[in-house]
Amino acid sequence: MTTTDSVDGLPDGSPMPPVHEPPPPRTDVTRKRMSIWDRTRLLLLLVLLFMIIVWAQVADNPLITFSDAFRIQTHESQWLIWLAGLEVLRQLHFLVSERSSRYHRFWSQKVFGGTDRALKRRFSDWTRFRLARLLKIVAFVALVAVVAAQILQTSPILALFEAPALIWQAAPLILQLAFAFFFVAFQFIGLFWLLSRVASTPTTRTTSRPASRTSGARTTSSRGSGRTSCSWRSRRRSRPRAGTCPAACCSGARPERARR
Repeated sequence: MTTTDSVDGLPDGSPMPPVHEPPPPRTDVTRKRMSIWDRTRLLLLLVLLFMIIVWAQVADNPLITFSDAFRIQTHESQWLIWLAGLEVLRQLHFLVSERSSRYHRFWSQKVFGGTDRALKRRFSDWTRFRLARLLKIVAFVALVAVVAAQILQTSPILALFEAPALIWQAAPLILQLAFAFFFVAFQFIGLFWLLSRVASTPTTRTTSRPASRTSGARTTSSRGSGRTSCSWRSRRRSRPRAGTCPAACCSGARPERARR
């Protein structure tokens, strides 16, 4: 038997590493904690829909006060209150599952474990994600249709067709408010942009340095441009005959008439 066919070790003669068994499932696993927004978003939606119904009743009948409309809708819109109560119970269930591993293991493995394993065998993760998203959209549309039907005093199906017409009628006011908001926001954005441009613009500084002892000229320099001028002492010492400063005194300078 060659070394490659050896069972007791590797081809190079080293012993085989021990085979590790899969670790046993953990028993201290709890549910992943949710954020505050995930806990309260559905409850806030139900509260918002209930307040819209109350506001619609107050707008339709000016003789009814807000407290009277609220008390009436607590009897006529009890289904929203029941849904809010079920949401509170669901969040309490999630909260206990995040704290107790035994409670979470009971619900995730014994109650919903079989259904979860059957769904994973039949559908892929992407298909289950699409189905969950579709169910959420259908539930939201149905909830909005029922609320619109209660406001318009009609059936939910007719309310879905009448809601776009009502939105179209209220569109001019909504557009005016949106235009006013964006106009004010545009003014502030333009003001801050202008201030940032002014602050980022480089400033020009003019510095003067005395001339060297040999030339006796004074040089004035600024950022981006340089100018050289003759001093009265250099002109007095040189006394140019042609009426201009000599090249040694100020090369490249503008010719000037000599003082007499």
